Amino acid sequence: MEYKVNMIARDDVYKVNFRLGFRVEQRMNVFLRKVVEDLMENDELNIRSRYHVGHGEIATGDFKFVIIQEFLSHENDLPLLEQAVMRIYLAVKSVTASPQNWFGLDSDSVEIEQVPLVLRRVKDLQLKRSCKTGRPRDYSRTDLC
Repeated sequence: MEYKVNMIARDDVYKVNFRLGFRVEQRMNVFLRKVVEDLMENDELNIRSRYHVGHGEIATGDFKFVIIQEFLSHENDLPLLEQAVMRIYLAVKSVTASPQNWFGLDSDSVEIEQVPLVLRRVKDLQLKRSCKTGRPRDYSRTDLC
């Protein structure tokens, strides 16, 4: 098992890629804690502890894992067949095991975020402004109705 770390913003954002191998139990919270400990020991990451830590222990801080869950946006302009395929795909995805279980994450450290999936935006929308408003027209502005 090995991992690779790419620093995006020092002490703030890191990307970690794991190569775990076949039939390795995925306990991402344990693996990530070990990565943070290694980064701190090598002075690549600085975390100031808010808690009292015993002598010889490394304070790695608290972790929050964000799982991104997609839903089909109303902004899509998909043909009927593609809409059906995407709805079936998302329905099957919703009844399979959750990514939380795949990665062996504890429920108290997981937050699920809903993100709209936009595959093909609506183009050439024919929308015309109506001049019928309930208020008097401002004749000094020529760009308005």
